[in-house]
Amino acid sequence: KAQAAIILGPLTATLRFSSGDASLQLRTATLQFIFVSFDGMPQSVAVPSTPSQRSRALRHRESDESELSCPSKKRRLCGKQTPASAWGQAQTSSQDSSASSAKPKPPADQQRQAAQLADIKTQLAQKGLLLRASAALQPQATSGQLPCREDEQGQVASHLRSAIRNGGSSNVLYVSGMPGTGKTASVLQAVDKLQLKSTSSREGSQCQFTFVHINAMCLNHPNAVYGEILQQLRLAGADSGSTRRCAAGSAMEKLQTFFQRRESQDLVVVLLIDELDCLATRNQVSSRFGLVRVDFSPYNKDQISEILRQRLDSQDAGMAFEPSVLKLCAARIAAGSGDIRKALQLCRRALELRQQSGQKAGPVSLEHLRGAEKDILHANPSAFAVRHIGRGARLFLSAFLLERRKREAEGVPFRKVSSRYAKLLVALRPDNPNFQKTGESGQSRLHAHLEEAAVLLRRLEAMSLIVQQVQRQAVAEDADASASSKGPVLSLNTLDLDELSGALQEAETDPAMLELLRESC
Repeated sequence: KAQAAIILGPLTATLRFSSGDASLQLRTATLQFIFVSFDGMPQSVAVPSTPSQRSRALRHRESDESELSCPSKKRRLCGKQTPASAWGQAQTSSQDSSASSAKPKPPADQQRQAAQLADIKTQLAQKGLLLRASAALQPQATSGQLPCREDEQGQVASHLRSAIRNGGSSNVLYVSGMPGTGKTASVLQAVDKLQLKSTSSREGSQCQFTFVHINAMCLNHPNAVYGEILQQLRLAGADSGSTRRCAAGSAMEKLQTFFQRRESQDLVVVLLIDELDCLATRNQVSSRFGLVRVDFSPYNKDQISEILRQRLDSQDAGMAFEPSVLKLCAARIAAGSGDIRKALQLCRRALELRQQSGQKAGPVSLEHLRGAEKDILHANPSAFAVRHIGRGARLFLSAFLLERRKREAEGVPFRKVSSRYAKLLVALRPDNPNFQKTGESGQSRLHAHLEEAAVLLRRLEAMSLIVQQVQRQAVAEDADASASSKGPVLSLNTLDLDELSGALQEAETDPAMLELLRESC
C-alpha cells in the first residue's frame, strides 16, 4: 500500500532497489524517483522519465506479468520485483487506496447519525418552545394588550380623556370588580396611552397631566394617604417643598393649600387609589362626589381560555399546551373567582412539571395540569379542613362565597352572610328537623338561624378560615354608612376564593347546593 510519494529532480547517483532476495543497482543522471512503501518497509523506485525508458518499463512489466501467469515461474518470482512492475503496482495501489477512502459510509451509520442529529434538533426546539411559553405566562407579559376587556377599557379611557381636557371633573371614576379581573391593568394602560399622546401628538398640550398612584393596601392607617399623595406630587414637580414624609395632619393641611391655590393653567392631577375599600365605602365616596361606575365582571371560562391562548401565540408558543389543558384550566378557575392571575399560576406550574418530567418532546398534558392543581389548588391545609368540616360550617362558608361574589369585594358584612345562611337552611332543608322545630314561627326560626351563624363564625375564626374585622374608624363614624355595612366584616384568612370554591364543591353532596355553587361562578 502506497503511503507517500515524492518526485525528485534529476540526480546523478547510484541507488539500490531491494525486495526480498532480488536486488538491482541503477546509475543514471536522468531518472526521477518516487519513494513508496511496500508492506510497511520504505523502498526507492526509479521512475522512467524518457519515452524510451517508459517503453522499456512497460515491456518489463508485461514480461513480469506473463511469467507470473505461469504457475511454475510464479513460485520462483513471487519474491522478485522489478522497478517497472513496482512502479506500476505503486500506481495501482495508490488508485485503490483513494478509491477505498472515497467509498460512502454504510447506510446504517448514516441513518444512525441522521437520527441523532434529528433528536438533538427536536430537543433544542422543544426547550425553546417551553421557555417561550414560560415567558408568555408571566403576569407582566401583556405586550400592551388586555383581551376581553375592550368595553371596560373604552369607558375608562373616555372618562379620563374628557376630564383632562376639561381641566378636571367633579365625578369620581369608581372601578369595581373581583380581584384578578383587570381593573388596575386597564386603568394603568389608559393612563400610559394618554401620557404617550401628550408627548407625541399635536394636541399633546391638552392631554398633559400629573399622575399619582396610591395602593391603600400598603398604608398603615387611612390617614397616611395624605402624606403619600403629597410626597408623590412633590416628586413629580407639581408642588414645591421637601420630598420627606410629614405627619398626617400636616400633610392634609398642605394638600388643602395646594389644591386651593390651583389655577386653570396648572396641570390636572389624576389620582388613582387602588384598593379603595381599605379607606372608605362606595357610599362614602358617592356622598361627596358624583360617581361614574365601571364594573369588571369575573372572567368566564371562554375569556380565560382566550387570554391564555393569545398570550402563548404572542410568543409563538401555542404548541406548548394541549388545547384540552387550556380549556380545563379555564373551567377550573372560572368555577372559583375567575381570577386570571390564578389561571396563569396554574399553567406555569403545569409547565414546570412538564419540564421536570424528563420527556424529550411533547406538550403540557392533562396529567401535568392535575399535578399542578394538587400543588396549588389543593395543597393548602385550610382547603383540606374545609372538605372535612361539618355540614353547617360548610353551608356558612357557601353563604360567604355567594355574598362575596355578589358584592365583588374582599370583605363581606356578617349580617349579609348570616342572612344568606338562614335562607339557605330554609330553602335546602325545609322539612329537616335539624334545621327547624315544629311549631316555630318564621321570625323565631330566623332568629335561631342567626344565632347559629354567630356560633359557626366563632368556630371558623378559631380554625383560621375566616377573619373577622371591625370596620375602620373612618367608616364606622360615617353617618352615611348603611345599616347593613355596620358590624364586623368577614374575609378569608389563608384561603383564596378559588381554593374555597373548589373545596366546597368537592365536599358538597346536596345536588341543589352543588348546582347553586356552580351557577354562581
